[in-house]
Amino acid sequence: MRTTLPPILASYLFRSCWILVLILGLSLSGLAQVWEQTYGVNGIESARDVHHTPDGGFIMVGSSTNYSTGNKDVLLIKNDVDGVELWSSRLGLSVTDETGSSLKRTPDGGYIVGGTQVINGISKMYLTKTDAFGVKEWAVTSSQDSVMGESVDLTPDGGYIVVGSQDNLYDDNQGDDIFAWKVDANGYEQWINSYGGEFSDKAFDVHVDTEGSLYILGTTYSFGNGGFDIYLVKTDFGGTELWSHTYGGEFTDIGHSLSLCSDSSFIITGVTNSNLILDGRVNAAELTGENAFLMKVDMDGNSEWLDVYPLDGPQKGWDVQQTADGGFILTGETRETEVSDRDLMLIRTDYRGVMQWNRTYGGSTGDVGYAVWADPNGGFAAAGETWSFGNGNSDVYLIRTDSLGNTLSSLLTGNVFNDLDLDCSSSTGDQNIPGWLVHASGANSYYATTDSLGNYAILADTGSYTINLVLPNEYWLPCQDSISVQLTSAHDTVWTDFAVQAEADCPALTIDISTPFLRRCSTNTYTVQYCNMGSVTAVDAIADVTLDPYITIDSSSLPLAHDRLPQHFFPLGDVAPFECGTFYIYTTLDCDSTFTGQTHCTEAHIYPDTLCQFTDSLWDGSSVVLDAACQGDSLVFTARNVGDSSMSIPSGFVIIEDDLMLRNGNILLPSGEDTSFVFFPNGQTMRMEANQSDGHPGFSYPSIAVEGCGYQPYNTGYVIQFPQNDADPFLDIDCRESISSFDPNDKLGFPKGYGDENYIRPETEIEYLIRFQNTGTDTAFRVAIRDTLSHMLDIETVSPGASSHPYTFEIRKGNILQFVFNNIFLPDSTTNEAESHGFVKFRIAQRPGNQHGEKIFNSAAIYFDFNAPIITPPTEHTIGINFILLANEEGANINASNNLKIFPNPFETEATIELTDNPRGQATFNLYNLTGRLIQREQFFGKQYQFKRKGLPAGAYFFEITVNEQQLGRGKIVLK
Repeated sequence: MRTTLPPILASYLFRSCWILVLILGLSLSGLAQVWEQTYGVNGIESARDVHHTPDGGFIMVGSSTNYSTGNKDVLLIKNDVDGVELWSSRLGLSVTDETGSSLKRTPDGGYIVGGTQVINGISKMYLTKTDAFGVKEWAVTSSQDSVMGESVDLTPDGGYIVVGSQDNLYDDNQGDDIFAWKVDANGYEQWINSYGGEFSDKAFDVHVDTEGSLYILGTTYSFGNGGFDIYLVKTDFGGTELWSHTYGGEFTDIGHSLSLCSDSSFIITGVTNSNLILDGRVNAAELTGENAFLMKVDMDGNSEWLDVYPLDGPQKGWDVQQTADGGFILTGETRETEVSDRDLMLIRTDYRGVMQWNRTYGGSTGDVGYAVWADPNGGFAAAGETWSFGNGNSDVYLIRTDSLGNTLSSLLTGNVFNDLDLDCSSSTGDQNIPGWLVHASGANSYYATTDSLGNYAILADTGSYTINLVLPNEYWLPCQDSISVQLTSAHDTVWTDFAVQAEADCPALTIDISTPFLRRCSTNTYTVQYCNMGSVTAVDAIADVTLDPYITIDSSSLPLAHDRLPQHFFPLGDVAPFECGTFYIYTTLDCDSTFTGQTHCTEAHIYPDTLCQFTDSLWDGSSVVLDAACQGDSLVFTARNVGDSSMSIPSGFVIIEDDLMLRNGNILLPSGEDTSFVFFPNGQTMRMEANQSDGHPGFSYPSIAVEGCGYQPYNTGYVIQFPQNDADPFLDIDCRESISSFDPNDKLGFPKGYGDENYIRPETEIEYLIRFQNTGTDTAFRVAIRDTLSHMLDIETVSPGASSHPYTFEIRKGNILQFVFNNIFLPDSTTNEAESHGFVKFRIAQRPGNQHGEKIFNSAAIYFDFNAPIITPPTEHTIGINFILLANEEGANINASNNLKIFPNPFETEATIELTDNPRGQATFNLYNLTGRLIQREQFFGKQYQFKRKGLPAGAYFFEITVNEQQLGRGKIVLK
């Protein structure tokens, strides 16, 4: 079993504040994708709006103020599904102040941002359009002076509407009006209208319906029951007012957010100082001071119900969204007392506004939520600002919760380093170790990989944890095997360093070779990746690449040292510990002597390959290698003992014909001796496997397969059913069937597995290949792959391998592997089909204890830029023991349950299938081709069934015999 850790070393931006770029763990027991994150530098940053993006992440808009100059810019931040910032954009001019209050995603994948620009003390509504990466396409301001933009929405004609109001909030001595500003798709102003009365009126939100009508929400001092009242105005598409409504009591009542419900009504939230009674519903608590509320109104502005939420201290509601079950989630701010600092608040209600739970988030200084999003699958996100955490002053604050409002905010972090001075403490000259796996186990289990500086970060729940390193091999020894820590409260941070020392002074080279596909008569590119996971430099390392006989080398990105065909030797120079490299080999697969579907195997071996480890006392010093030679119509398998000592006890071997076990037995070889087995294949693929003696160094399991010896045409598809003998990290064998075309964006598992059920043994590692192609209409700048592993796979053994382009690798919470290809510049397939492809490969072992019949399913999500993911069809493997069909000495085939025989087999015209027991009733014979399609069905009575060819073409077929849909037996037949 391969135990090397990822050779591609991830690089991350390590932040010194309480929360880091997330390299998160697993098994969160219901807390999947929950976190708290801050964004900002040493200025004043705040988010006023947040939206979910098709790639599962979020886009936020707000403002960023330079602490030194006081200049404000619109701040646009894009992050991924785990809250990791992908990019940020600051929009505005150096001589002006711009703030962003609201945004929407536009049909072209970009964004429209509404806000305010101030120049020379004069404010105007501000609108800016960006592309999907936050790059400004255009920006415009309103013709009206002294107005502030608060909310933006799209209009049915492809344009935009911004609403806002004049001057400062709550100045009831001014005749401030609400303004709505309409522009076309290119930002040209079409009209600007005002609404309100004699006194101060303010707008905070707008919704545009499918007819183009505007619903504007805010507050009014001109109308209502006294003080400021909630104010809702409807206009037509041209901005002419159709009606208005006020809601409130004798004190201040303000509507901050207007959200459309599934029944075409609206839900409104804000703040009230009035003891509101509406439509007969009275909140049972005594209402004093500021309180958050929810109010539901129909499309004509008629109120349906209202509920107020008087928690301890004053509250404000800033945003509300409907949840998938018809309830609501509200975010805002709450304080324990009038003079306390704010906390971000979430309130969850049912469909009638009855509170189900409330939670607060933040620290000791001041935090608020201005915008909220409800996940259709459960969970919530709230964005705003925090003065409690981050990089100083105010930072953008984004939290992601589960359906009950739970989130993670405590941090396990530290550094892993090579303790060169052997004092078990960090000191100048010690070497940071990148790419190692750290495991934190407690009530939940989490993993992280160290970054380029040797740092790791795990966002975790409070509780007790044991932290340990997952060592890449036996050459390293930590000063402490594990360290126990305690996260005592939310936002707690525990720093734990690990010093490791060399247990043996040895290099440990790894190599991986792969290609996305093989096409006849075409150039096919192999990627070779290598690393040194050992403790000393590998001097004069060399890669030996043995190409398939039908593949010729055209060129390579690394100069060749020399050839000894079919071997090609590439000098790698000195490879230091933790150093990695990649080179490419450009090849051609022969046209004339190959056909589509034929298997071609290429091998990469890196030297030095000496295993510097203690010798197992069980090992007798023998070492078995296998060879095969096709001589005319015969095939000779040879097993040779190349070890220094003779075999002390016999070792088992098997020989497989296509997928039938033709022969098994034992070999006992003196040192330097060999034994041979001769066969006369008739188009079958022949394979031999042999065991090494107990205690043999490394992970060698000798095997060799020969396709197409002595017969044309011949059977294909059997070589990749079984694993290759490349479990040792210094060796990799890539076997592929040539193709003419394939579906882009898929995932393959190697070995493919045996038969229709894709059987593999419990100890078999799986190598996954994820292929992607840009079939869009423009260049892809970023590709990300998220692969959620089956619980039957052991994440501590994952080893990312070769790829078409450079990538970073992370383990994310939820058993997720993430590969990110930044700045990949992948052209679309219509512009450059050959360059539109990419791939990545990784290897992983199964968890111990997987049982016969259990299935391993695995699929991946491929993200091109920030679009919705493409989900690959799942790979499938079934765990099996003794699943290979046998062939008896008389040529009759019996399956693993020993309940039927076939004779003769292979055959030309007919064969007899005989059951061990007489079936009770009529039996059914079902015949399938190798793709699993049913091609023949017949009924029979008795123990024997006479199968007749009936014009079927030569080849292999699977069958099963059933009674009352219960399987009695199965097997395979081969027609000559």
